Amino acid sequence: MSNKITLAKNPLTLAIFSALMLSTGQVNAQNTLEEVIVTAQKREQSLSDVGIAISVLSTEMIRDLDITSTQDVALYTPGFTVTDSGASGIPVYTIRGVGFDDFSSNSSSTVGIYQDEVNLPYPLMTRAISFDQQRIEVLKGPQGDLYGRNSTGGTVNFVSNKPTAENESRLVLGYGTYQTSQAEGFINGTLGESVNARLSFGYENRGEGWQFNELTGEKNGKFKNYGARLLVDWSASDSVDVLFNLHGGRDRGEPLQIQSTLILPAANDAAAYLYSIGYFPVDSLDSFLVQDQSNPKAARWNVRPDWDGKSEGASVTVNWDIDSITLTSITAYDKYQRDTQADWDGMPIKSLDQASQTEIKAWSQELRLSSDNSGSINWIGGLYFSGDEVTDNSQYDASESPTIGFTFGSIAKQETSTQAAFGHIEWEISEKFSLVLGGRYTKEERKIENCTLDTGDGSAAYTLGVLFPYFGYYILDGNPAAAGECTHLRGIGTDPVSGLEIVEVAGLNSNKINTNKFTGKVGLNYYPNDNWLMYASLSNGFKSGGYNTYSALLEFQFDPYLDEELTSVEFGFKGDLLDNSMRMSGAVFSYDYKDKQISDVIPDPLGIFPGLAGLRNIKKSSIKGAELEIQWLPLDSLTFMAATTYLDSEVKKDNVAFDYFTGGFFNSEGFTLPNTPKWSHMLMGSWNAQVSDSLAMRITVDWVYQGETKSLLSDNPVWKVPSYNLLGARLALESVEGTWSIALWGKNLSNEKYFFANSVAQDNIGRYMGLPRTYGITFAYNWF
Repeated sequence: MSNKITLAKNPLTLAIFSALMLSTGQVNAQNTLEEVIVTAQKREQSLSDVGIAISVLSTEMIRDLDITSTQDVALYTPGFTVTDSGASGIPVYTIRGVGFDDFSSNSSSTVGIYQDEVNLPYPLMTRAISFDQQRIEVLKGPQGDLYGRNSTGGTVNFVSNKPTAENESRLVLGYGTYQTSQAEGFINGTLGESVNARLSFGYENRGEGWQFNELTGEKNGKFKNYGARLLVDWSASDSVDVLFNLHGGRDRGEPLQIQSTLILPAANDAAAYLYSIGYFPVDSLDSFLVQDQSNPKAARWNVRPDWDGKSEGASVTVNWDIDSITLTSITAYDKYQRDTQADWDGMPIKSLDQASQTEIKAWSQELRLSSDNSGSINWIGGLYFSGDEVTDNSQYDASESPTIGFTFGSIAKQETSTQAAFGHIEWEISEKFSLVLGGRYTKEERKIENCTLDTGDGSAAYTLGVLFPYFGYYILDGNPAAAGECTHLRGIGTDPVSGLEIVEVAGLNSNKINTNKFTGKVGLNYYPNDNWLMYASLSNGFKSGGYNTYSALLEFQFDPYLDEELTSVEFGFKGDLLDNSMRMSGAVFSYDYKDKQISDVIPDPLGIFPGLAGLRNIKKSSIKGAELEIQWLPLDSLTFMAATTYLDSEVKKDNVAFDYFTGGFFNSEGFTLPNTPKWSHMLMGSWNAQVSDSLAMRITVDWVYQGETKSLLSDNPVWKVPSYNLLGARLALESVEGTWSIALWGKNLSNEKYFFANSVAQDNIGRYMGLPRTYGITFAYNWF
């Protein structure tokens, strides 16, 4: 099959070429794009001077596009995707095809999420509402020097607005579809000669669910999310500045319910046998599926999805200027708790219902020294320490499942500690060239205690006690476990008399892994003139190994999976043209992926169940791609933005995988990786005009395209996620002085019917539908 890219057939490419053709005419020199300042390398730099692929969402874009979450960021950043890993509601982040599809609360993401330079180590902690952000930076590719472990995919930096001495405030109120009310605001000013403060908040409440239960008419999809942040900036002296950060929030609501669409009996399980003899025919279960599958709002459940998450934290950032060197200290602590229930199967029976309680505590300390950027050699060096604890207690009700038929649970407690030393140097060799060197040594210890257990009603212990002898296994003491105790087993040999396999209750599982890694970067920047940068880089990063905390039948399912490594070769460019009215950046890259971590199903060696949940590694895979971003200001009143990403992923090394539904094995070599669309695009245009002496108007239109992908490493068409287009618009009237504005907005205006992920629960497959058309009105007022 040819991998040739036919640019002429790509709609975004045509739009870009059309724009460039139009731009050959005379351009007013006054139409100049503003310089973008980023802190991607932990110091202030012009975006045009940083040899890294970075997408930046400005304050204006955040407001115009109503960005309140990391999911919204991904929507407008081609190459960055966010999907739910299942009914757990835990987001999965993927940049340029690098992600980890796992719904465990103890799993780290391949994409680092930072709020004001503080890492949120687990995706579960990133669900909080986003508000009062100055900008959002998306760094693409492995970040193995300044950001350390678990950044094989990239990093997303949320940078909040900081306190200033100006007395000002802002209030935003909105109302939209499904009784959705919004509020956001801040109060900023001085508390004294050397102290400034900023109190900000965000609130979003959807009072009506948009999904409905076909059987009961009950609706799902309401939520109430809110958060607040207090920043206090104290200039302790001319050389010492201290920033205090107190923050907290709550995400309370009804997560998206899976739309069950297909019964596909797994091979060699109890249900498959019952299906085969007609005792439990598939078409009788079909009546449990969603009947009107053309309606994206239709769903079914017997347990209403529910989520209650609470977050709180604090950080202190100290900057001390010592001659030409700055000492920075960042001390942080964050805590997150959740209490949830979910209906994984999307059917009105107890096939797989889950309830979970999780608590995460995380602290970190960073110390770094950096130069003042005044010489030909600029550098940063430092130490990083962190620790976290994750405890999780989950219960599953599968009492009406033909595959399982009982209730069970799981418990886990994971502790992680990390120490790292890092350095980053940029040496200006000449006016045209600069050399970049970076490195990081990381030492990590991760230990866990976990097990699968009987929930206390005795059903798991009793059922397994019956099943194992039936399938020819001798169980020591006659039963796998007692009510309320661990139930997972280990094989200990063969009985010499009967020839039966002997198994025993394994009890609480304990494990520990130690990781020691050096990662780094070598880069060369070339400046042909004042307006252009061309760069080449070789970098690598790693994501540490971890543990499966799913419910397990056998002890080996809890064995740790290996850490993954990614090596990147990238060539890119950035520059301004047309009298600085157009800004363009692009890159081509090649990733060498070793031991990619993936969520999968593994065969049951005892032959009792069709497959067992597990996490494993793909030996070798690769991702090649290209991306292009353009911002153009042809007139003072007109702005265009365009971005596109192309990805070509492939499993390279022989990789034997298990097919849950056929019971056989297949070679995944040549397969594409999950959640890796070949094409993704974004277009946005904004026009503003003064319609009177005191009134101005602004119109913004945006279009997002996500190409076809798949949810699992498989060639089975049931895992296909078709491409989709989303169209949005915003019409705003505002005062010329900027004191107030009122806007009408709409999202998914074409009412596209699409889904962004699918999942399996026992023998049925379902999909997660995207939100239909929404619209509303927003009012903002500023006090200066």
